Amino acid sequence: MSGGLEGNASVLSPEEAIFAASMVKAGQGHLFENWPAPGEKDAEKKALIQQIMQADAKYGGGIVQYIKNARKLLADSKAGVDAFAGFSPNIPMGETLTAHTDAWAAMEQVGLDSVAECSFMLVAGGLGERLGYSNIKVGLPTESFTGRCYLQYYIEQILAYQAYARETRRDDSITLPLAMMTSADTDARTKALLAAHSNFGMAEGQITLLMQGKVPSIEDNDGRIALDETGFQIQTKPHGHGDVHSLLHMSGTVKKWRKMGKKWLFIFQDTNAFALQSCLLGLGASVKNGFDMNSVCVPRIAGEAIGGICCLKSQNPDVKDLTINVEYNQIDSMLRATEQFKDGDVNDPVTGFSVWPGSINELVFKLESYDGALEESKGAVPEFVNPKYKDSTKTAFKSPTRLECMMQDFPRLYSNGALVGFTSLNRTYVRQYSPVKNNVKDAKAKQESGLEPACASAGEMDFYKWNCDILSCGGAGMAIGKPVHAEFLGIKVSIPPAVILSPSFAVGCKSKVSGGSLAPGSVLVLEGAGITLKNVHVDGCLIVKAKPGEEITLENLTVKNAGCKFVALTPEELAAAPEPVSIRGFRVDPIEMKTYTAAGKYTGEVTCDPSPVQ
Repeated sequence: MSGGLEGNASVLSPEEAIFAASMVKAGQGHLFENWPAPGEKDAEKKALIQQIMQADAKYGGGIVQYIKNARKLLADSKAGVDAFAGFSPNIPMGETLTAHTDAWAAMEQVGLDSVAECSFMLVAGGLGERLGYSNIKVGLPTESFTGRCYLQYYIEQILAYQAYARETRRDDSITLPLAMMTSADTDARTKALLAAHSNFGMAEGQITLLMQGKVPSIEDNDGRIALDETGFQIQTKPHGHGDVHSLLHMSGTVKKWRKMGKKWLFIFQDTNAFALQSCLLGLGASVKNGFDMNSVCVPRIAGEAIGGICCLKSQNPDVKDLTINVEYNQIDSMLRATEQFKDGDVNDPVTGFSVWPGSINELVFKLESYDGALEESKGAVPEFVNPKYKDSTKTAFKSPTRLECMMQDFPRLYSNGALVGFTSLNRTYVRQYSPVKNNVKDAKAKQESGLEPACASAGEMDFYKWNCDILSCGGAGMAIGKPVHAEFLGIKVSIPPAVILSPSFAVGCKSKVSGGSLAPGSVLVLEGAGITLKNVHVDGCLIVKAKPGEEITLENLTVKNAGCKFVALTPEELAAAPEPVSIRGFRVDPIEMKTYTAAGKYTGEVTCDPSPVQ
């Protein structure tokens, strides 16, 4: 008996046979040409077909469309087509806000008043291996005192907004939905983390998990799908975080949210603790300006490894203009090709920053037009390809490539009438963006070259700085002591007073704290919505935990005790420490603290709890 696809017709189901024939028609006959005769490796043959069919179901337009897209993009790559040809860069339209100003506060309030109509999407597809952390990144503790992981912190922030919306609108049925994009590596662990903690307080059905698949690897310019060494599995690679749009569309989640009355969508990535505070400002700007898409940004230093938002004006009237992120490794050459920006990516001498706002991949969408754009594209998202060629002829690859997509490229799907803008957030005391993404070795190298280390210890200190800045209200609120300088695992850090504000407390925080001070090296933990601090001075460690519905007021209170100490780990301790501790390089030793958990009003001078900290 003969092999190949024709010789194995009896092995396949009718559905599998039809699908395999469509692959042959699409130029993929090589996938089956080495099949042995029926009776040999039949299970492997069916497994190959099923693998491709699964990839087909997860890709907007199916695998045949993927192959067509690959051929087009690979032809453009070989020809050296410039993606920005025919466009001229212009400064984009948007909002630029500075913390602790009336404009900032007003925009934040617009966002808070509109949050009842917002849905949330967390792009959480990866493990923390790049950090030196083997578990899911959203399970990494945000800080060392409470151990609250990123996922818990995000969920509690959304629940705090939900509580505000229910109270102000007098509607206890308001629910703010959260979806999460996982991967094969993280899906089961994410489910386990949520189950172990009862969804961190979210209701059953409030969270939707959408697992991202992978796309076939391509072995040549003809778009042939690559097989692995067995010949019975295709090689696959991640498609990129742009899949978030396809998943939201193909799962029906967008339409479900619209039926719930949601008008807005906020998409954000893991391990940046400030994302959901930035959300309110981006949402406010979207409501105010009617943006269909709004990129939340931070001021960007020219040459920095953060993409810049540009308005690309088309020189062809039949081609739409684009307000879009241009990657940091492309923006300078694009600008130098123009007369207006011939000096390239340089800082504005007035502001000290680039005129191109820095994209941090926090995106606000108007759900109606977002849904419409995805309907028109059938869930397909803009793609690019980056093959590694063997030589200058560009006829062969060093290894199989694949198509990729980025979530910030969504403007390419809109029609000409869509309004795309940005909201740039300038916070002087600490940057509005502090991702935790680098291991200690890479972080040290970045810091030595003048860049942000973006590692666990630096992210934790920025988290404390953020909360200090919230309490200080830019100098108008609580007086904050100077930071203490230290070094952990070669990473230089400035340790501010360690302030932890639970999300329930942080909403409306400005009205809950007046006067007072935090001495250098102090620790302040405030957990619960019903806490008020009036002229409270802390030199040591103070912990206040108010139960839901209860109020704790501290007024004219002075706390002085030995507090807590950040202690560098010895080599022996480092080797024995759990990963969340070892990647930071320090531990926190509690010595003395004062704790309030009972409702009531407290005043006077106090030291510490009667029993020593163990």
